[in-house]
Amino acid sequence: MKKNILILVLYLFSFVSGFSQKITYSPLLKKETINTDFKIIGRNGNNFLVYKNNYRRQYITYYNEAMEYLEDVTLDDIPEKALNVEFLNQKDKLIVIYQYQKSKIVYCDALIISQDGKKISDPVNLDTTSIGYFSENNIYGTSFSEDKNLILIYKQNIKNGTITLATKLFDQQLNLLESFRNVNEFNQRKEEYSDCYVDNEGNFVYTKEQRKNSNRNIENIDLVVKKKGVDTAVVLSLPLESKFIDVSYLKVDNLNKNYLINAFYYNENRGHIQGLYTVKVPVNNVSDYKSIFNTFSSNTADEINSGDKRYAIDDLQPQQMILKKNGGFLLVSESFYSETMNNYNTWNRNYYGSYPYSSYDYLPYNPYGYSQFWNNYNRTNNTRYFYNDIMVSEVDSSSQLTWSTVIHKSQADVNRDDFLSYGLINSGGEIQFLYIDNNNKKEIVSRCGIKGSGDLQKYATLKSNERGYEFMPKLSKQVGYSQLIIPFVYSNNLGFAKIDFSL
Repeated sequence: MKKNILILVLYLFSFVSGFSQKITYSPLLKKETINTDFKIIGRNGNNFLVYKNNYRRQYITYYNEAMEYLEDVTLDDIPEKALNVEFLNQKDKLIVIYQYQKSKIVYCDALIISQDGKKISDPVNLDTTSIGYFSENNIYGTSFSEDKNLILIYKQNIKNGTITLATKLFDQQLNLLESFRNVNEFNQRKEEYSDCYVDNEGNFVYTKEQRKNSNRNIENIDLVVKKKGVDTAVVLSLPLESKFIDVSYLKVDNLNKNYLINAFYYNENRGHIQGLYTVKVPVNNVSDYKSIFNTFSSNTADEINSGDKRYAIDDLQPQQMILKKNGGFLLVSESFYSETMNNYNTWNRNYYGSYPYSSYDYLPYNPYGYSQFWNNYNRTNNTRYFYNDIMVSEVDSSSQLTWSTVIHKSQADVNRDDFLSYGLINSGGEIQFLYIDNNNKKEIVSRCGIKGSGDLQKYATLKSNERGYEFMPKLSKQVGYSQLIIPFVYSNNLGFAKIDFSL
């Protein structure tokens, strides 16, 4: 009997250790607090790089494999009030693209840094724009090709009922390859343009969506494709068959040479989500596109609407798309919304997918893919954020929905959402999600995996070695096959931890 118990204990130990994790913490620097702006760049050579903006001082911190602090490389060439900073992390160098304003001119510049943190050349100006006194100044968007060889910068200027899209394409040495300019009529209250995305061949794409008014779902969607070396763009009017969508997600599949669009669809305006709308557009023959409406089973709707979250399925929005070699993909969606207290001390529900109406000349860009626009009368009021269930759906190479799996979670916080949502690590045969349950403390991270078959696997929680370490899974970044860098807060100080999973 004792022998059997020992064998069982050893078996369980081997199972848990087979999916264990090792946490390595960086030192805490007194100058860096929870209010420090940061962005995890990733691995470069043998080091891990994190960009930080602290009291208008901008620098990159280098950590070694043991997460020991090595040095800060100050970005002296970037102005203190830089509007946005993006990074293209390559094997032998780091390209930094940033924008800033001087007087009535907005500059978009680039800087190349070597692997050891030394500046390779002086800043290079990529573009300039003259703006009005009340104009939005964060006007440039940036897109990198998947192979990291091409850089696209773009801006959208709205004036007198027209929208002008201007783009410039650069190689990794910052040589200008081509520029493009397109002017169209534009109704700011009804129409919305997505971000632009460049593929490995230098073509770029974006979507144009149209509503009847701001209170309705999208009823028309176009895909605009601009081929490299061609002076005009091709506009594809995609069929919605009298259905409605909201918050479409556009992805470039360089391996299979397709452009993919996904959105949840409704049979009626402001109705309930019925299923997934998928469009596959071949890069080399865009007119030969295929679209399909995949209806969710009643089991899917019931599962995500379980508990007290009535109609939670209607809060789903696409967040990530994981591509497969065979032309299929996994779509990761999350149920989330926010509520803002108005002047009458009541909560108004807001949706991230709603269009950011603006009277400015230029549309602002946000590196996280959504923007929070505050009512002028509500700027100092509280906002509650809700991040609930995650749904993962597999779509095969023929665009058929094969399965959907739901991870149940319920998260809420007031005025900041850094500790909400999820982090993801893709190990090939499985994707794993890290998140903090509302019932747990921020130092305990739940961990679930979804297999290629759609089966859900729950693993042991991720815990800090001692009390007080609070993790932010949403802002983590995968830096290796089974390796993740995750920010944490300890006694109001900011730090970063490397997690090595035994997958």
